[in-house]
Amino acid sequence: MKLYEVDVIWTPVGSVTIARTIKKEGGAIAGFEENGGYMHVPHQYVRDGAMKLALFLDMLSFYNVRSNYLFSRLPEYHTVKTKVRASREEALCAIELLKEHFSGFRMVTIDGVKVFGDNFWILVRPSGTEPVIRIMGEAVERERLEEIVNDVKNVISKCLRGDRL
Repeated sequence: MKLYEVDVIWTPVGSVTIARTIKKEGGAIAGFEENGGYMHVPHQYVRDGAMKLALFLDMLSFYNVRSNYLFSRLPEYHTVKTKVRASREEALCAIELLKEHFSGFRMVTIDGVKVFGDNFWILVRPSGTEPVIRIMGEAVERERLEEIVNDVKNVISKCLRGDRL
């Protein structure tokens, strides 16, 4: 995020991991999760919905605007959050295939594989709590997101059929 002169430190998913990294690295201004979790570091190192609400109300007051005005100025993204039943071995196979499949894109591979493209991102990772592969993503165009998710599921299916195990 050099556009704003901010360094982004990527961590595996999980608020505890993010909080520990914030404390270890020091100097963080915030922590975020793909699920919308926000950690306001000056307050505390955990997700806090009441703090998010207080900051939002403060922003409304500062700019003297209504919430619908702020929301109308945000870009519209379509989201997906789904999962595919898979063993740990199948999930790891799928992650490796997806890295190959999306090799022409910018990726973060700290916890599964997160792919960034023009007007979309998709995160595919093995669950830490159940035998599934989690798929989360956003895109400007719903059709493009559906196409990407179907593409990801097709790649995953190669490992589920045992083609690459």
